[in-house]
Amino acid sequence: MQLMDADVCIDILRDHPQAVAWITALSTPVRIPGHVAIELIVGCFNRAELVKAQAFLAKFSPLIWPADADMTRAVHDYAPLRLSHGLGGFDALIAATAVGRGAELLTFHARHFSAVPGLAFSAPYIR
Repeated sequence: MQLMDADVCIDILRDHPQAVAWITALSTPVRIPGHVAIELIVGCFNRAELVKAQAFLAKFSPLIWPADADMTRAVHDYAPLRLSHGLGGFDALIAATAVGRGAELLTFHARHFSAVPGLAFSAPYIR
C-alpha cells in the first residue's frame, strides 16, 4: 500500500503537470491518511477550494486512519523528532499510520521523515 502525503496531494490539486501525469499513469491505487485529509481541508481559504478538496478526497475513500498502537507510537516515539528533524504533530501521526500499515509514504519531505524508524518513503515523481 502507498499513502500520499499532503504535499503530493496539493501538487495534484494545483494541477502541477508532473503530479497530474504521475497520478494519471498509476496502475495501482494510492490511499490518503485521515490526517492528510484534515491538513487539506484546513488549508482551504474559500468555499471553492473546500469543494475542490472534498471532491478530490472522495476519490480516495475510505481514508486510512491510525490504529491505537499507531497513536501511541506517534506520541512516544515520533513526536520527540520535532526537536531534531522538524517533524510536526500531524507528520508524526501520518508516519505512524504508514508504519503501522506497512505502507510506503509518498512525500517530498525527506528531511522530516528520514529519522522515523521503519518508515518507507519516497518521492513519487520529479518536481
